[in-house]
Amino acid sequence: MLEVFAGTYSEALQKTLYLMGKAALEARPEVAEVKFSALNKHHFVGRPAAVRRGEQQRGLHRRRPALRASSRPPSSARAAPTPVTPG
Repeated sequence: MLEVFAGTYSEALQKTLYLMGKAALEARPEVAEVKFSALNKHHFVGRPAAVRRGEQQRGLHRRRPALRASSRPPSSARAAPTPVTPG
């Protein structure tokens, strides 16, 4: 699961959790279910305009965009991948 987490780019936490569970189930056939629960805090690329103006006034020029946290309360992401049985 750690290899999947570290080596996968995903735009959604739920997809990452699903892929991690899928890898665990494929690696260990005796496992019937994997459950995850994770804090889902959203971040956006960019800095508020007031911060950018302050940086420009001080002669600071950042080349890389910064991540800023959403002001909305975080949600909880849950996943419980189960093996697919041929039928």
